[in-house]
Amino acid sequence: ALGPAWQRARDLLAAAPTPALLDRLLVLDNQLLGIANEASTHLLRLNLADVTATDTTARMAMLSQRIAKFHFAALWGVAPKLAASQIARARQDFLGLQKGLQSAARAPGQQEALGALQSQWVFFEAALENASLGAEAGLHVRLARASEAILRAFDELGARLVRSA
Repeated sequence: ALGPAWQRARDLLAAAPTPALLDRLLVLDNQLLGIANEASTHLLRLNLADVTATDTTARMAMLSQRIAKFHFAALWGVAPKLAASQIARARQDFLGLQKGLQSAARAPGQQEALGALQSQWVFFEAALENASLGAEAGLHVRLARASEAILRAFDELGARLVRSA
């Protein structure tokens, strides 16, 4: 499934950039990530021994970045309907995985790292919810900073989960 999509991406990237091309690239990017998402979701549902909580943290980090990407795409007028639907879907997936991770993080250091992650998610969600206030309120900068802080929190949590495994 990835082969033909990658070829379409290569073809689009060889063309001169235009606003219409950006829309098409974002749609194609979404299709590529959808294929990868489907595969990783399937592996998580199988609950294989080698698919651990660290894999869940990596998936959640990807989802937070996906939300930020689509937020900024919509802000710039690139595929706004797709962006809105993907933000809603990624948020739902993120929150579902977060519940599962809470039960996996048992050690005090893991709980602390998960608490830091949840704090950053609050800032991220607030910036998303108030995005209509725009740059004047500094929300886009806060969203970008919270997105990066979430990645750092996932790195810390993932490291703590690996050390305890």
